Amino acid sequence: MRRTILWLVVAHLMIGSALAATLTLTPGQDLNISNGFGENSNWNSLQLLVNWGCGGQPGCITPTTSQGLIQFDISGIPVGATINSATLRLFHSFNNGLGDSFELYRNTSSWDETTTTYNTRPGADATAVGSLLISDTNNFQYREMDVTGVVQDWYDLVFPNYGLTLRQINEVAEQFIYFESKDHGQPNQIPELVVEYTVNAVPEPGTFTLLACGACALLLRRRYQN
Repeated sequence: MRRTILWLVVAHLMIGSALAATLTLTPGQDLNISNGFGENSNWNSLQLLVNWGCGGQPGCITPTTSQGLIQFDISGIPVGATINSATLRLFHSFNNGLGDSFELYRNTSSWDETTTTYNTRPGADATAVGSLLISDTNNFQYREMDVTGVVQDWYDLVFPNYGLTLRQINEVAEQFIYFESKDHGQPNQIPELVVEYTVNAVPEPGTFTLLACGACALLLRRRYQN
């Protein structure tokens, strides 16, 4: 009986136990760009995407659309982790978005929030990696998109992490959907990437030493009893 218990303890320590954790990340960079002003459309501002119309403003090209670029550094996910889920959370701060649909696309080239414009925006893969349908008239709340697949690919180095492009599916001017950027003054309204993962807890070397000493003592005691 004692030997059975001993080996069960050994097996538990050798295998380790899975530890669940949640990592909440904020963007390393994000940017709002619009075709309305082309090379002058670098708006590193409070909003990530404002699908707005600029009609009547000098130099504006219509019809107008805008897109959001966003990138997170995921290097804080431990090596060997199993990613269970990854959720992009954007704070919808202004205007009725009932029926509006958005999609996320994986960027295929680098960009810089201080210099990138609509005309120099990064390339993006044609397949959407996340989507959002606003089915209510509420605002001033977070909207969530499942991005587990693309985060897993970045983590596994299948693709380089150049971040994401956020587009409205029906890019019609004057929709005025506001999502807050990382530059918003309220920390409870900035974009978030929430990653839930598990890692196997590996016992410290000292644990094995103590276990070996205990095993020897137990075996010696059993021998003397016999």
